Amino acid sequence: MKNTMMRFMAVTARLLAVVLLAALLAALLAGCGTKPGALVGPETAYRMVQRGDALFLDVRSADEYEEAHIADAISLPFYDITDVELTRIAAMGRTVITYCSCPAEETSIAAASEFIQAGFDNVAVLKGGIQDWAVEGYPVRAGMRP
Repeated sequence: MKNTMMRFMAVTARLLAVVLLAALLAALLAGCGTKPGALVGPETAYRMVQRGDALFLDVRSADEYEEAHIADAISLPFYDITDVELTRIAAMGRTVITYCSCPAEETSIAAASEFIQAGFDNVAVLKGGIQDWAVEGYPVRAGMRP
């Protein structure tokens, strides 16, 4: 009886571990599983946007946006962020991935913090900003703000 109970517990523990691992993997593949404001690499960000789970928010100046920006990114310079803009962007129902051209993502982290302080937790920061994005060969465009 004792051996049977021990085997049952071992099998149950393994099964629970497999279920938890599968749930974690599913969450990561769905673009979840990151803390609000976490850094995401270009490949992860690209997959999230392609699935329609996320959108890019360019928090650089309008001039910088016009020179080069991630394809389909929304331009909202950091100094223009207001509660109205935060709500408008968050209402789109997708994870917001902020980016800038700062070497250590300072401006995009500050923008993500604005979302978090406003109560939104579906926000991430593009690691390496537009430079790493472009180096990895992902689409960059030039032109006016939408």
